[in-house]
Amino acid sequence: MFLHPAIIALLGGSLITTAMLIYSSYVGIVIIRRWDISSSSEGQLLLERKTYLLSTIMSFVLALSILSTFLFIYTVDDLHRLFVGAMCATGSLNANPVGWYVLFLKIGIFFLASIWIAMNYIDQRAEDFPLVKKKFVLLLFITPLLITDTYLQFRYFLGLNPNIITSCCGSLFSKEGGGVAAGLSGLPLKPAMIVFYLAVSGFILNALLTLFLQNSAARYLLSVFSVVLFVVAIASIVSFISLYFYEIPTHHCPF
Repeated sequence: MFLHPAIIALLGGSLITTAMLIYSSYVGIVIIRRWDISSSSEGQLLLERKTYLLSTIMSFVLALSILSTFLFIYTVDDLHRLFVGAMCATGSLNANPVGWYVLFLKIGIFFLASIWIAMNYIDQRAEDFPLVKKKFVLLLFITPLLITDTYLQFRYFLGLNPNIITSCCGSLFSKEGGGVAAGLSGLPLKPAMIVFYLAVSGFILNALLTLFLQNSAARYLLSVFSVVLFVVAIASIVSFISLYFYEIPTHHCPF
C-alpha cells in the first residue's frame, strides 16, 4: 500500500465511521422495537434523549461519508502518476479493478446518506418525531454498505502494485471498445445534447412548480426527475461534455 496522506485519511475515516454506525445500528434496533411517542415512561424519555444525540452524531458521520466520495475520486486521480500507462483516475482504478466496486458503492452511499440527513433534518423539526423508526430502518440498510465499503477500500489500496502496466481511459471510453463505457462514448452527439438539455429544463421547471405550488404530486415528480437527470448527466458527461473540456474529439473520459 502507498503511504499517501489521502489513503490514510480514507481508511482511518472509514474505520471510525463504520464503528460508530455499528453502535448506532444496535441502538437503532432498540429504538425501532420500543419507540412509543405516546408513552411518558422513563424508558421512552431515555430513548428520546438517545435518539436526539445519536441522530445529531450520525448526521456528521454520514456527512463525512459523503465527503469521502469526493476524497476517493481525488485520491485515485492523484495516484495515476505512480502507474505506468495511467493518465487519470481510470488508470488507477484499472490497476486494481476492486476500485471500481468502491467507486460505485460510494456513489450509492452518497445518495442514501443524503436521504438520511434530509429525513433527520425534517424529523428533528417535528414535535412528534414522525420519521424516527423509518430513518433508523434506513440506517440499518446503510450500515452493511459502509462495512462493505471499508472492506473493499482496504482490498483496493492494499492490492495496488506500482510495477504493473495499467490501461487507461483511451481504451475504456472508446467507441471501438465494448461494455457500457464504450456504448456511452458512442452515443450520437446531437440527440445526446437534446436529451440532456430537455432533462435539465424539465428538472428546473418541475423544481419551480414544486416551490410555488407546494403540491405532493409535484414533489414525487421532482424525485423522479432527479433520478432521470442523474443518469442523463452521466451519459452526457461521457458522450459530449468531456469533449469540450479536453478539446479532443475522441477523448470521452469523465475524470
